[in-house]
Amino acid sequence: MKYKVGDTVLIKELDEMLIEFGDHAGGIDCFPWFNPRMEKYCGKEYKILSINNNGFYNLVINGIDDFENWSFSDDMIKCKVEDDDFKEGEMIEVRDHNSNPWERRIFFAESTSDNPYKYVCIDGGLGSYYEKEYKNMESYGLTSWKYARKIKPSCDGKEVEIEGRTYTLKLKD
Repeated sequence: MKYKVGDTVLIKELDEMLIEFGDHAGGIDCFPWFNPRMEKYCGKEYKILSINNNGFYNLVINGIDDFENWSFSDDMIKCKVEDDDFKEGEMIEVRDHNSNPWERRIFFAESTSDNPYKYVCIDGGLGSYYEKEYKNMESYGLTSWKYARKIKPSCDGKEVEIEGRTYTLKLKD
């Protein structure tokens, strides 16, 4: 087993598993067999709730055990999603549900309550009115989010912001 209880993992895309393991009786020939009804979990991030006696992972969706008793194996998991250790004032990406798009917000604090919406951020996105208020140490609104991740720099030859500094990326020929 590569992962432990509490890790957030990314389930492989269906096409990726088909290429890696092949099709068998309408499912993916990995171990254990990947049932076609599990496709709705592909390409999404989930937290490991428990590890069963066979060494397979039971995952959590929407804050509850909602997996129709499916078990997932190392073969079905692409990677562990990085642990997020955010600093106050850091620009991060947040969303409320796995199917919603990521939005950029300024991280303020992490709630210690049992509320699944634990990432408390400044209202408004990049370049917003609230960002100016935050930097000037004025009052501002706060919103809680369920999911958060660090912003990964892009390599498109444009400017990118990393930890409050702006860099211009130049791609080599």
